[in-house]
Amino acid sequence: NEINGMCKIAEGVYSTGELGDSIKEQALLLDTDKGIYIISGCAHPGLSAIIEVASSIGNVRGIIGGLHDCQDIEAMQDLELIGAGHCTSNIDAIKEKYKKSYVHIEAGYRITI
Repeated sequence: NEINGMCKIAEGVYSTGELGDSIKEQALLLDTDKGIYIISGCAHPGLSAIIEVASSIGNVRGIIGGLHDCQDIEAMQDLELIGAGHCTSNIDAIKEKYKKSYVHIEAGYRITI
């Protein structure tokens, strides 16, 4: 089935629906007792667009995954967890700006949310 817009997949699990112009992508949203956590592939649509959709269901607490071509790092200012993955650009700027919330992730790394 095609997903048009944000939709609930299972209890506490949502898709943002298709986002982006030239490169289409979805992100997974986890609705936890602590707030919303975003699981991104590469974040091609931009962090602001993904966070905006996620915040429609609750307080966004973190993002985990690829942050490809991450130009809008200010969009992460309220996040308590930034787990930057494989394709993240501007990694040094993200690490410097978000020292307390930044976590480097890689295959096999576990995060408890």
